[in-house]
Amino acid sequence: MPWFNIRHKHDAQPHEEAPEVPETPAPEPVGDQPIERLLPPHMQRIVTDRSKAQPRREISVEEQRAAFERKRLAIEFDIAQGELASEDENPWTHRIELLTEALTTISEDQAALKRIDPEPSFPLPAIPITDITIQRNDAIDVAFSIGGHAFEYAEVLDWAERGHQIAAPDFRVVRSDVNAIIPDSVPADLRGPLTRHLTDSLAVFATDLRDRTLDEQPLPDSPTLADLATQCPTCGGWADWRGRCDACTRRKGQEQALRMEQSRLLRERANEAEERHRLAERLPIARRRMSDLEADIAAFEKSLK
Repeated sequence: MPWFNIRHKHDAQPHEEAPEVPETPAPEPVGDQPIERLLPPHMQRIVTDRSKAQPRREISVEEQRAAFERKRLAIEFDIAQGELASEDENPWTHRIELLTEALTTISEDQAALKRIDPEPSFPLPAIPITDITIQRNDAIDVAFSIGGHAFEYAEVLDWAERGHQIAAPDFRVVRSDVNAIIPDSVPADLRGPLTRHLTDSLAVFATDLRDRTLDEQPLPDSPTLADLATQCPTCGGWADWRGRCDACTRRKGQEQALRMEQSRLLRERANEAEERHRLAERLPIARRRMSDLEADIAAFEKSLK
């Protein structure tokens, strides 16, 4: 079996030269545009086709008449609105009157809020608040006593599975007996309002003790039950441990709501007046546009003859 050298060519074989490939002429630059920025042929055709001016479609007589009619209807609407706004009795004036009546009602309500009626009140004895204890662990626990009756408030934490706190602690009452610290001398008709007030004021007092502890501030000196229900200097009702009165707070909220509603009504009334003035002012312009349109229609119809 003969062996052939596959790594080298046989010397007797003639050398075959590669066929010549004709060179592609390089694209010539167009104007000042460099060759590298030229688009491919298929993209160049698309750009050329798009750059050609598209032939404008001729508008038929019916389409032109329909366009004139649309313009006529729009101008007629502007004229009708302008004429309506120019009359003494018009929808804008009617809405302005209604808004003015609403503003008058708000002014009356604001004046009524300024007349502060005295709130019910009853002085409480200065029973000392004692046995103030604050425990700081993962959560803060606040406890104190009034007249031998224990009160306790604590933070309730919400933990995730891996031990991370997922929400801010909720400070809740754990033990409380408000009715036990209300004197028997309080009239029956005031016991309900006083119970609600002391419930809130005790929570405010416990929160203040917690905040003082967190801020490393001294605790209040000799607090008493009377400090939880002081007399409001504005309305004479009960004020809480921080001196805030629920009745005055509600009244301030009502005053703010009335001011916001008053501002809204004033803006709406100004918009109505501005709209009426704008429509009445543009009435001559709308009539002149109608006159020009009638002339254009007449010239168009004449060109068809």
